[in-house]
Order: sequence, then structure tokens, then C-alpha cells
Amino acid sequence: MADDDIIELYEQGFVGASYDAVAAYDLRKAIMDAREEIEARDAIAKYHLGNTGTGRLVLPYTAAMEIYPECLPGGRQRRGSCVAWCTRNAAMVSYCAHVKYGTDNFVAPEISTDGIENGCFSTDAIYWWRGKDSDGWFCDAAARIAMTKGGLVIRKPYPSVGLDLTKYDPAMEGKWGRKPPPADVADICDNNLVKNITEVKSYEEARDMIANGYALSTCGSEAFAKKRKGPYGICERSSGTWYHAMAIIAGDFRKDTIKKEGPLFLVQNSWGNYLGNSHNTVYGTNQTIPEGSFWARWDDLDRRRIVAIGTSHGWPAQNLPDFGLTDVI
Repeated sequence: MADDDIIELYEQGFVGASYDAVAAYDLRKAIMDAREEIEARDAIAKYHLGNTGTGRLVLPYTAAMEIYPECLPGGRQRRGSCVAWCTRNAAMVSYCAHVKYGTDNFVAPEISTDGIENGCFSTDAIYWWRGKDSDGWFCDAAARIAMTKGGLVIRKPYPSVGLDLTKYDPAMEGKWGRKPPPADVADICDNNLVKNITEVKSYEEARDMIANGYALSTCGSEAFAKKRKGPYGICERSSGTWYHAMAIIAGDFRKDTIKKEGPLFLVQNSWGNYLGNSHNTVYGTNQTIPEGSFWARWDDLDRRRIVAIGTSHGWPAQNLPDFGLTDVI
């Protein structure tokens, strides 16, 4: 599929991501079975994360870009697999933030240059479990699969099962669907599962999760302009509709930002560098944003289905830098 064709597909009404009550129930059950907090408000209270994002500019994605330069956007989605891309991108950012700022002494694995440029971790190992051969899926289902079936599977060759996942291949991404992967492939998929998911239902919850390095997976029907505008590089809501999944990988909660624009979140899309390179630095800093990402107002995101993704048990506080204080030009 050509680069522009995937965008046209969504703008014509393709349902790449949707809400399903059964999938949401199954995700909640998986969280409960893991003995974790189903709702972010409970996680925030238990781990004392409340108000940790207030007044700050927090950029968890910079940990991923430092450890694995050029890892985002992770290639270009070329079939209706946005939920797998969104889940992978959010999980990768959360993982790298935990490697850099967590206390578990995680060591990031070595990944080849080709693997990094294709997103470090496989979307295939998530998408193979969608339960059908056609495209499109539920974010809740993809999140549950990342916890239980196919987590952060490194993009590399797997000669023991005759697969090479180093580079993104839409045919490989659709290799299994209605039938799940065979047992030997499933054994590879369940290495390095995502440890934790929680439901985010308010701005304050989204703010404080991002502030501690926990990226967000979102699904909804909101469409956005394909050009960043204004000093902050915001993409405005458009009149169209995208049934689409996109990750949130940073937040700007500085007082001046909120006064001028309202709270902003950095949305990572999966369509490559479709926005070009204008406004590619974070306002007031020298920090670049990944290709294919854009700032969006919380008011344009608050109706989306949102979950936070963690890569350790629990939701420990993590000391991410405030780029609003430390990196102003």
C-alpha cells in the first residue's frame, strides 16, 4: 500500500479501531487477574502520583529516542493495523522510560539498525492474535494481548520458527488472524509481555501517568488536520472522521501553555512522516519531536478510549525531568 493510500483509507471511513464492550470486559479481567489496578485513579492514589504532572513539560519519548535513535514512528503502517502500532509505540516509550528512569535496573536489549528503524518491537506479535483475517480491531483487545500473548517482541530474525521480523512487512503482519500462531511462534510472542494496563478517564489521570513515563494508547473517531500550526505545532481537529488508534507519548502542562492553548499532549501517529518537518521542536526548547507526531489539545482527546501501559508490576513513581525548566533556550 502506498504512503498516501493508508491515510485515504481512514479518511474514507475504514474502521481501524473501535470500542467493544466484551473486549473492554476481557481487558479488565486480565488486569484483575494480574492483581493490578483496573482504573488509573486507584493506581495514582496507591503509588502517590497525584499532581506529579502539574505545571510541567514531560517528554517520555526522549528516553526511547536516546536509547534507540530513529525508533519513532517505527516505519509506516501499510494495512489497517493501527491498534497494534499504537499499542507497540506506547509500550516501547513506557519501556524505555522505565529503563532510563525506573529503579528495576532494566537493561535495554541490543537491536539492529534496521530493527530500530522499524520500531524496535514487532507489531506482528500483537496483530496476529486479532481473531480474524480482516483488518481493524479493538484497542482493549490489543492491550490485553500485549499483557497475555504477544508483548515487546524484538524486531530480529527467529530462525527456529523460520520468521524474520526485523523489517516491517504488512504481509507478515497479517500472516495469522482467524487462526492464531502455532505453538512454537506463540512461545516467542509471550516473551517480555507488558506487565500492566490501567484505564484512564480524566485529564488529571492522563497528565500524571504521562508525567511518570507511562505512555497512553488511545482509540477514537477524531480526525486531525495534516499540518502543524501556531507556535506550539498543534494539529487542529478536522471535520473528518478517523476510526483510528494513536499513542500519546508526552505532555505539556506548563502554566503558560495551559493559559494560551489548554493542556497539550503529543500524539504519535503510525503514518510515517506525513506531517513534514515544520514545528518539529517542542516550543521553548531544543527538543525535537518524532516524525509523524503532533500536539493536540486535551479537549480534542478527552472522548477517546485511553489506557496507560506499564512495563513493570505496579505503577512506581519515576523521576522524569521537567524540560520546561531544564531545557529552555
